[in-house]
Amino acid sequence: MQDAMTGGEGSCPVVHDFRFVGAGEAMTAFGRYDALQDEYRMVRVEEPGGAYYLPLDRDLIVSGMQDTETFSSHALTPLQPNPRYTAIPVMLDPPEHAKWRRLLSGYFGVRQMALLDERIRSVCSELIEAISAMGACDFTEDFAFRFPTTIFLEIFGLPPAELDTFLEWERAILHPGEDGELDRERQFLAAVNLYERLREVIAGRRAAPDPEATDILSDALTWRIDGELVSDEEIVSCCVLLFMAGLDTVANALSFSWRHLATHPDDRAFLAARPTDRGPIAAEELLRAFPIAQIARKVTRETDFGHTAASAPISHGGRWQSRSSSGTRGSLSTSSQSMSPSLGTGEACTVFARCRFAGRRQADRRPLTPREAPHDSRPGPETLVLRDN
Repeated sequence: MQDAMTGGEGSCPVVHDFRFVGAGEAMTAFGRYDALQDEYRMVRVEEPGGAYYLPLDRDLIVSGMQDTETFSSHALTPLQPNPRYTAIPVMLDPPEHAKWRRLLSGYFGVRQMALLDERIRSVCSELIEAISAMGACDFTEDFAFRFPTTIFLEIFGLPPAELDTFLEWERAILHPGEDGELDRERQFLAAVNLYERLREVIAGRRAAPDPEATDILSDALTWRIDGELVSDEEIVSCCVLLFMAGLDTVANALSFSWRHLATHPDDRAFLAARPTDRGPIAAEELLRAFPIAQIARKVTRETDFGHTAASAPISHGGRWQSRSSSGTRGSLSTSSQSMSPSLGTGEACTVFARCRFAGRRQADRRPLTPREAPHDSRPGPETLVLRDN
């Protein structure tokens, strides 16, 4: 660890071997992150693609996420602090962000998902039957990237027959190569192809609207913000974000979860014994233990982030990033090396944070077994805590 760290007393520790896009064998990044979180409240990451600040403490993350005047959402990743596009709604600050959230919330709420239950089960069964016939599979390729994406394309209004093309574009845009680096030219060309395909679909829906259609792209033609119709470019920007989330996030979450179950037979047996009642709580715990979301923020004004005596200056435009792991995999106390920098406008911070924080430290994690309810409480559902090593 020390070989990868620099920074003297009174300065924010600097990490040189952390990579935003990930590097190394699957799951090892969580251990690397946990080790940092056990020692520091915040670090500065310096990698070939750029530098940014990485808060590791739950309270720091919450305060940063809630201070929208200081920490702007207009940075999708810490390595691209000044993007030429606006991904709607995640790159919008209040009050615009809330308007778009309200517009989109109905498509992915519990009630809407319940209406899709039969179709979701049908697609899942079809994929499992195909895998059973093969006798073996690559889980990520044969199930994780096909199950949620098939459902999403139907909800979204894109042809499922084009799934392979869409996955090729998605991987070019979001996934690094074997060397851990993103191919920027390949990324740009794939993004252009995606934008053009979405513009083509939207133009076709406008030319020949289907009054019976219920997919998102058809509905988008009637979207309004503050009483005004949303422009086609805003629709495309929003749909690109939904496309990336629909084709990548769930697939990765499934892959991490099933890898854990494949390598932890006791956890797998515990879940398989009573899947109906243990499945929902296991899903929540797997999402907590292996989070996917990564949220970047750009500092808009000078601020002493963390309110400690030791500080390091961060200039305007700096980047700040938070990982889901920071809030869900642990809640750590301040150590002697927990230096909080003074942030300047424009610096980037990376916040890896989910909206729901469990706050369990690594030392508190146990195998996937029931946790006893407090003796003075009514019996409730089992609570599961995963061990990931």
